[in-house]
Amino acid sequence: MSLNNLGGYYYETGNYEKAELLFVEALRIRKDVLGENHPYYSTSLNNLALLYTENRELREK
Repeated sequence: MSLNNLGGYYYETGNYEKAELLFVEALRIRKDVLGENHPYYSTSLNNLALLYTENRELREK
């Protein structure tokens, strides 16, 4: 859970590169350990999707 939380911190402070690295790693670990049907895996997917959406919107401005 700590990687995901740290990724959230970097996301909130605008450091999207670090956030992405941490979200991707958290997603990989959660998939390997908990499986794709676990709610924490879905949380990681959602966080990564929010990051990609925010990043795309910033690039379009």
